[in-house]
Amino acid sequence: MILPRPDLQSIGINYRRIPVLAIGKDIYCDTSAIIDALNTKFSDKLVLSSKDLAGAIKGLQVLADGIFRVVLGAFRINRMPPSFIEDRKDLFPLLIDPNFEQLRPHALSETRGYLTTLENNLHSDWILGQDLSLGDIEIIWVLRWALLDLKFSEEPSLSKEQFPKVYTWIDRFMVQVEKNKSPSIQIKGDEAKRIILASNLDPVSGVDSNDPLLLKEGDQVVINSTDAKPTHPQEGKLIGLNGKETVIELDNGIHVHFPRIGYRVEKIVK
Repeated sequence: MILPRPDLQSIGINYRRIPVLAIGKDIYCDTSAIIDALNTKFSDKLVLSSKDLAGAIKGLQVLADGIFRVVLGAFRINRMPPSFIEDRKDLFPLLIDPNFEQLRPHALSETRGYLTTLENNLHSDWILGQDLSLGDIEIIWVLRWALLDLKFSEEPSLSKEQFPKVYTWIDRFMVQVEKNKSPSIQIKGDEAKRIILASNLDPVSGVDSNDPLLLKEGDQVVINSTDAKPTHPQEGKLIGLNGKETVIELDNGIHVHFPRIGYRVEKIVK
């Protein structure tokens, strides 16, 4: 969970957040890019997506990001290992704010507001109707993390008694997770590196000349997330840029994909 990550560094990935996904020699950073890649490449095997729901699903992704930011302000710092706080302080400076404890009640109150909105709009088994969808996946992770892993459920104002629909929804989802688990194979970092470097690449659409950044194919660029200090920049040669994603090529030939939302792309001037 904390740095360093030698397996990723060995293939040229300096980007620090996890998880990342490798499909062949293409690596996808950020959960939103990962879900989009899986949904695109394995659409014949996925039954959780629908073009009719695409807008709503993206909206839930944005909602989940908002909840995540609020939940950060409600951490119980005294329950966190010092090594965790040290590792995350550049990503989330709020964690070392000297007024953190005074701000926590406000974060809990805002979290309660989000839960109230969800509770009042859960009219079926799932967030977008009678069927489990990507919409549920986009938002349940942050609710489960906050309420169960971080034990916000112990707060009287965020308890199961206050929000029975939300908690039942999470439980229903976890039943489906257990029911649909597939066997997995664990491999060592060296083996993963060998497989990735020996794999094929997906075609890239090129650089959109109408993009406001006015970057050109072949430019050396650096990519940083916009919500944290730029302590782990990812550098590479620009090979793809459109409204959806940025794609860079590393010296070892790996293509790394980042979503446009939440990331800054800048040309390296030497």
